[in-house]
Amino acid sequence: MLFKTDNLNSPLGTYEGCTYALLSNAHINLAFSNDSKHLAFRWKKTVRVVSTETLKIVAEYENKRKVIAILYSPDSNFMAVCGGTKISFYDLNKDSSVAFIKEVDGCCNKVFYADRN
Repeated sequence: MLFKTDNLNSPLGTYEGCTYALLSNAHINLAFSNDSKHLAFRWKKTVRVVSTETLKIVAEYENKRKVIAILYSPDSNFMAVCGGTKISFYDLNKDSSVAFIKEVDGCCNKVFYADRN
């Protein structure tokens, strides 16, 4: 459920998603874009993105593996999604059906973008 901080008794929206991976015993954090316009969360092998302004699901990114970690790039133009021993990268400026860039080997609990400044 999504709540406004000034009224925790009244949810703004409820979305089907998951923040716990039973097989890996891992907690999957929700990921707010750095501009706070979007919230990404896991649903099975999909990353769902909700607009924080309209509270509607605006994109779904199919991943080849169950999602363990989600992270936006500092400019919120890219997303890294960790799924077991692979990390997938998505271009968020493209339609979700063609946003996949590539997948690389990497084992992670979390994904971090290096600050380029």
